[in-house]
Amino acid sequence: MSKLVFDQSDPPTVDNPLPGHGSKPSIKLLKEALRMNPADRRRAWEPDRVRLLEEAKTLLDAALFPATAKEIGGHVGTLMLHYPPRTLSPSDRRIVAEDWLSDFGDVPADILQAACQQWRRSPNTYAPTPGHLLELAKPPLETRRLWLRLATEILERQKAKAG
Repeated sequence: MSKLVFDQSDPPTVDNPLPGHGSKPSIKLLKEALRMNPADRRRAWEPDRVRLLEEAKTLLDAALFPATAKEIGGHVGTLMLHYPPRTLSPSDRRIVAEDWLSDFGDVPADILQAACQQWRRSPNTYAPTPGHLLELAKPPLETRRLWLRLATEILERQKAKAG
């Protein structure tokens, strides 16, 4: 499965962490599981529901694939064009770039792009630090991680019951 494609009119948010996929039966089932009490999650599920949950897990695994260095540099570099440039030596630029790459090494490209868009559209008149963008990226990223943990836990229990 490939990474999610960013749609600027429908960016990932905490309420919609998988834009374009919320109406899929597998994601609807996962949302239903989030509302279940833990005892209901532990009960044996029908094979069709287990298969849908496996599809949701596969989608979440892909949706959590980290941005590449090229994607991080592209999104952050484009954002920085909106602000006055800083004069840095080549070695300092490299150090700053390495810090940004390190800070965003586990953030998916679409979530980073959404954070850049959100910062750009806000009334800020200064360039962001990595921490500013990480704060914007955190809610949808943590929601995806939570959904993946839930899908994984349920699937592990279902396999243990079947095995």
